[in-house]
Amino acid sequence: MVNLANHSLFGVHSQIERLPGATEARQNIVKTTLEYLEELSKDAGNDERLRMAVAAGYLKLGDVQGNAYGASLRDYPGALKSYQAAADLMAPLRRAHPQDPVALAAWVDIQLGAGHALTANGRSAEAMVRLEAALPDAIALGRMRPNSPEAAAREARLCVSISYALREHDSAGALVWARKGLAAFAALSARFPDQDEILEELATARTDTGGLLMIALGDLKAAAAEFEQAAAVREKLLAAHPHDAVHRRNLMLVYGHTAAVLGNPFMNNLGDSEGAHKYYAKAVAIAGQAAAADPQNRTAQYDLAAAMLRLGAVDVPASGLPGSLEELRKAAVILESLLRTSPDDLPCKRNWELAQEYMGHRLRDLGRLPEAIAAYRRSLESADSILAARPTDRTAHSQAMASGRALVVALAMSGDRAGALAQARNSIERAQAGISIGSDKNLRILYLARSLVALGSAYRTFATAESGSPAANEADWREARSAAARALAELAAIPDANQNRTYTPPIKEARELIAECDAHLRASK
Repeated sequence: MVNLANHSLFGVHSQIERLPGATEARQNIVKTTLEYLEELSKDAGNDERLRMAVAAGYLKLGDVQGNAYGASLRDYPGALKSYQAAADLMAPLRRAHPQDPVALAAWVDIQLGAGHALTANGRSAEAMVRLEAALPDAIALGRMRPNSPEAAAREARLCVSISYALREHDSAGALVWARKGLAAFAALSARFPDQDEILEELATARTDTGGLLMIALGDLKAAAAEFEQAAAVREKLLAAHPHDAVHRRNLMLVYGHTAAVLGNPFMNNLGDSEGAHKYYAKAVAIAGQAAAADPQNRTAQYDLAAAMLRLGAVDVPASGLPGSLEELRKAAVILESLLRTSPDDLPCKRNWELAQEYMGHRLRDLGRLPEAIAAYRRSLESADSILAARPTDRTAHSQAMASGRALVVALAMSGDRAGALAQARNSIERAQAGISIGSDKNLRILYLARSLVALGSAYRTFATAESGSPAANEADWREARSAAARALAELAAIPDANQNRTYTPPIKEARELIAECDAHLRASK
């Protein structure tokens, strides 16, 4: 009976796991098998083999519910319950048989699954505890079975997962772990060159490392090189397995990473908007096929929304604004649908906030200021709701600062002087307080400088308003210049700021604003 159940969990499930449209079938197989095993266990007492099978069932169920890297329902709270049930069943077996490789492998897999779900649910500190605690078992497993690529891969997977958990709070530390995972997978690939799964995970390690090279070091060329190598591997794997949903999704992800380094406006990039648009369009095409093939796969729906959001956010000429806005709206609708059933899905919520911010930018540029202001407010309020629960959340703080600055400019353009100045003061006070930024002084300076430039831009808008008197306009030009000059003075405290892509945009904006102010002030004299 247990053999039959294990065949269902590991044989049948594994055969359909990578097929498009299989999420609901996978869920039914796992649930039915698990119900059968639980019923069987009522008469089996403490039978260890049955206990192991039930634990395996909960592990598989957790993967269907909330695997952050594959087809799933994105039900992270449900996944955590399943992983914990698996852990509760496995813990006595692990203690009783510390040298049993099967028990060790199951234990490490449970911790990996729980770590992924915790990180995706915004609980990265708890994820770190579980993942780091599992490292000794993964290392021991690799020594027990040195000729098994699957056994040896678990240590590398933990390194990559720890890197992912650290990503938002400690990008430098995350890069160290990402490089460990990359080195481990590269060594495994050399030892087991015919193992497609190892090659795929090597490509994943390359994309993770590339992303952190962008974030931690600002090394865009090195990041692009990692993405290029990962894409080459994934294109070959998909060509060899054209119906494999996992290979198809992973190729979509690396196309997205390539687009990001070329021209994603959310981060430092190489300024190639045309190239970014091309690769994001490729990612949207793959994601759209997956979402249509498997409507129950919430990860596929999220992937489609995330890809459409980024495609819509890429810089476009004025003629492309309506199309860009439509992509952003479609992304927002999908994300809202996902959040209605999973309101604690943090990545989903962050992407919705970005969609609102960039919808605001497009609406502003189309002259639809009331709608733009409403979109910026929605983004800001959502980011603030995250900060209320997680005051040290740097990503939420960054989003609140970005949406707040955009709101300042839009309010000024709409003629709301009092509202614009009040919002500008709020943004400046946030930056000065350094909310949620910890010891990163340079980041506080950057936020402050950008907020001051937004204030200066608001005063420039007031100064050019036809309703103002010459004296009032001159006063506004002076206020604009003062804010821009202060921004430059703040940025001057950062060593080599003029050579760093992170700081050059606000430096350029401040200098251009000062030059414009000086020209108007000279003309007025």
